[in-house]
Amino acid sequence: MLVALGAFACDGRYVIGSAPDGVAGTSSGGQGDAGQPGAQNNSGESGNGGSIGADGGAVGASGRESLGGAGEPFVDPGPPGRVRWLAVETFPSSASTQTLLNLVDLRQPTWSGVTVESTSVIAPLPSPDGRWILYASYRKSESLGDVYDYYVVNTAGKTPGARQLFLADQTSWSLCSWSPDASRVACSKTRADVDSGATHLVLFGAAGSTWGAEVDVAPIAGSPVFLDPSALAYSNLQGELMRLDWGSIDAPAEPTALGVTADQVAVSSHGERAMAHRNEPESDTLFDVHTGASESIDLPVPVVLSHSFGAALSSVSDADTGKRTYTYYAVNGLHLSPVGQREVTMPAFAIVPLQMAERSVVVADDDRLVFTYVPETGEAAPQTVPGDYAVVQKFALDPTGRYLYFSSAERAAGVVDKSTTQHWVSRLGPAGAEPPHLLTEGFAAATAVFSPDGQRLLLAGDSYNDVDPQPTPIHLYTLSEGETPRDRLLPLPLNWLSAVFSRDSSYLAFYGGSRLQNNRPLYALDLLLPDATPQLLYSCGSNPAPLPGCPNGIVF
Repeated sequence: MLVALGAFACDGRYVIGSAPDGVAGTSSGGQGDAGQPGAQNNSGESGNGGSIGADGGAVGASGRESLGGAGEPFVDPGPPGRVRWLAVETFPSSASTQTLLNLVDLRQPTWSGVTVESTSVIAPLPSPDGRWILYASYRKSESLGDVYDYYVVNTAGKTPGARQLFLADQTSWSLCSWSPDASRVACSKTRADVDSGATHLVLFGAAGSTWGAEVDVAPIAGSPVFLDPSALAYSNLQGELMRLDWGSIDAPAEPTALGVTADQVAVSSHGERAMAHRNEPESDTLFDVHTGASESIDLPVPVVLSHSFGAALSSVSDADTGKRTYTYYAVNGLHLSPVGQREVTMPAFAIVPLQMAERSVVVADDDRLVFTYVPETGEAAPQTVPGDYAVVQKFALDPTGRYLYFSSAERAAGVVDKSTTQHWVSRLGPAGAEPPHLLTEGFAAATAVFSPDGQRLLLAGDSYNDVDPQPTPIHLYTLSEGETPRDRLLPLPLNWLSAVFSRDSSYLAFYGGSRLQNNRPLYALDLLLPDATPQLLYSCGSNPAPLPGCPNGIVF
């Protein structure tokens, strides 16, 4: 899922044009009240890849991981094509918990929106093929308290279909996941009227334009994880990792034990291998998704894998010296082979210390960065990123591991001089990191987001709290092998923004705030049209705001 969500302070308050707070919000609290500014949220979304403040797509092997009427008749669009729908969360007033879910049709010249949920949406989750959207709807029950109902909406036609209820009276809003081909949904079902807290694994299968009845599988501990379109893994109440296969959703086979105990499971991005983690006693096991073969990771320290499981990393820190030693591993099949090591000095300032993507690993070393390409065979050669740059402030790897963005600035007596900030990008590969190219300078980065294909980088600052709050520069860079990055400046009156690229990298959407205009607008940009300008989709400048309200979350 590619998502950028707004966030609020603990009481949910905001100023119309202000940046979102760093504390995640929920739909069970108010959504805003003019007069209370928030701080900028710098956290990135790993699904969109390489946002500053994110972990760069690493997998911690030690568990550190209303539409009233029906729409038009179902139309199967054939093989999934370009992204069509942008899901937008909006709220009309800080005085209520109401949060709307609107679907914007990006194929229409007007890019008009349709409201599919008008109660209190949370956690919208589009299917991998873009034909469905699943979401939770919050409500307060007199007998059960705070509960969530789960709905799915068909988005395969020209207009969204009528919502279909999946689960009712759930005590959590993060329960369900899609199969890779979007033909099935697996959920951990709870009972709000039962105090035991026990959950059951339930499955739903697509049947044309609707979904079949719920199939109850078994009691479950934790969350189910799809291994491939026709199989998933889950832990039973004894902690045993079970595999469930099916030919028909209505008749799944009997679960089979994989011979591994696990509390969490992470599947590689290519779907070939998975990592099972157990909390007590702590252990990690790699296993083959198709054959069930497994191998325990026998290391004295926790290990972190890239999403592709192509590279792994462990570290040992010495608090007395401020040093940290990283060990790099190639992952061949189910075996981890050490291929290199590097001792670094931990930075004196707050910075995410490492990021991984495919076989690329970047770690902070005092005020510099170290890049390592982890080969399938042979030794890894950690290398300080070359170039004449000041103290590194932030950095991000693109999801493909080919580009490294970072910012640098001069520091005096521990204080950063933001006016000296420079922004760089370096090409990465098996031969190492190339000397970085200077992109722009003069402002501190608050938003730095790569597209999923790594070919675009959005860069913007946050001027909301400046003495003279002029609009922040918004740069959209196109990156390609052998060419100088191409810069496109987006002249919009925003002081901050939160952005997300579509999963096919063909659209960019972002919302932000303007102190000058005291509003919060949402824009979308068609990246396949070189001369297209950002199109205004929603905007609000009052509280309460006219429907559909203020944009506060976007999902492709």
